Amino acid sequence: MKKKVKISILCIFLVVVIGAAGFWVWRYTRIPTKIVYTPSADTDVNLDDPREVVGVSSYVFVGKTEETYDYYSQRLKRNFPAIVDYFGGEFTECRLKIIAGIKGNLTVGNTFSYYKVGGINQSRTCILLEEGDVLPEKGKYYLITGGAHADGTMTGGITIPLEDNISENNLEESKIYQQYVDAFNNQILPRYKGIYPDFLCTADENYGDGSYNAELYSEYAKKEEELYQKHAEEQSMTDEEYQKKYPHNEYYNAVKKGNPKIK
Repeated sequence: MKKKVKISILCIFLVVVIGAAGFWVWRYTRIPTKIVYTPSADTDVNLDDPREVVGVSSYVFVGKTEETYDYYSQRLKRNFPAIVDYFGGEFTECRLKIIAGIKGNLTVGNTFSYYKVGGINQSRTCILLEEGDVLPEKGKYYLITGGAHADGTMTGGITIPLEDNISENNLEESKIYQQYVDAFNNQILPRYKGIYPDFLCTADENYGDGSYNAELYSEYAKKEEELYQKHAEEQSMTDEEYQKKYPHNEYYNAVKKGNPKIK
């Protein structure tokens, strides 16, 4: 009798374990189709004016999506940059073939990883995107804007699909491409630049070994530290108290991990 009870308990345990494992696999591998749009970030840039969009972007180019990887399901396999971990949230790694450059020195024909803000959420219940945005699909062509961090990682959020009949063979016929070429020639630079530099991404022809970005980051860090100290004084806080309440070394640690030239 006791033997039968033990076998029954074991069977129940196995059913529970298998069921839990099956649910875990289903939850973290399913691809949701529901898209939830969030309001566009509060910015002084008029996102409806390509001249302003180009003006505030370090890179504007046409890319063909070769692969995409969701951050939450692939981060343990894909070794996402530390800067992406620092920001957290929904990201999609897009392996892009550079078809044409409009702004920035990207080598046509090269393939690199572009980390798009937006994608499948952690619970895998929906795809989170800013209003009017799209998630790149494999094999399709997009007009893309982005900016680089000190470690050379390019992130961005604007991906505009080119017309269905457009490929690298007839790109000049794309009205979207021509619109952004014209926007580049007539770009409107931001009224307020701030202290954040125009870092180069690793796919840039001039990136080199990362020393250029390291020099820019050193200057940026000094200015930022001055702002932190001023803010701490305004709040009558010691450096230790301020750092505890407003930790500001995490960005440094993230970019240094990706660019050893940063000291």
